Amino acid sequence: MQNLLSLSSIPDSPHKVSTGAYMRLVAEEWLLSRGWLVVLPIVGLALAAYHTGDFRLWVVIPVLVCLILPLIMVVIYYKYSLSPEAIASVWPHRVRVSADGSLTLLPEPPAEDSGAAPRHELRVHAKEIKAIDERSSRYIIHLKNKPFRFIIIPKTYPENENL
Repeated sequence: MQNLLSLSSIPDSPHKVSTGAYMRLVAEEWLLSRGWLVVLPIVGLALAAYHTGDFRLWVVIPVLVCLILPLIMVVIYYKYSLSPEAIASVWPHRVRVSADGSLTLLPEPPAEDSGAAPRHELRVHAKEIKAIDERSSRYIIHLKNKPFRFIIIPKTYPENENL
């Protein structure tokens, strides 16, 4: 696979991706690949309610949608928002692309008065990159053997917009 990223395609300025943008991408990918897991119990219950004619089963369907589905989404959120790739993406950082196609996310040092601990850099070797999805405003790097884990790199960084 040829790496679309080059030293010239990634500006050398600090940036970060919002948590909402990162998790929106995770939710989209998860629902596209496993949406049937959400729809199957609802459809099964609707068919059972239709065939039996029992009104109580129709009442259970909104309970599934309004109570259980948000709990599933919370579990997905915590599972993927605490991954090293997500943490490195949402903190201010710089991206370096090496000659072999590997990426390094270098965190910006925290402000001295913040009391935050220094963060570690994240290195992604070229062989760990499954695909690079180029969109109009960003690159999305899909990682091998890590479903729903991405590195999002904006193509341009307007002054102080993402920081």
